[in-house]
Amino acid sequence: MLTLLAVWRILMDYGIAPRVMGHELEMHPLLAIFTLMVGGAVGGIIGIYLSVPIAAVLRVVYGNLASLKNVLSTPDAVNEHLTVTSTV
Repeated sequence: MLTLLAVWRILMDYGIAPRVMGHELEMHPLLAIFTLMVGGAVGGIIGIYLSVPIAAVLRVVYGNLASLKNVLSTPDAVNEHLTVTSTV
């Protein structure tokens, strides 16, 4: 019985859960596993629970900064952005 429980936990922790979290958060399953391992090494149980949400937040922030950099790299987009914000 203990062996069956151990196999079930391993499947859930390293197989099914990272795939589900990775799909919903648009993260690669290996990244989800890596963040869980790093979170556990750095912060213990609390680190495990917070590692995937923190990684998802960092991914969204990085994506927004990258798109903002692309917008600000073209002079026409900057003028357009300033015109729209100044009329509001």
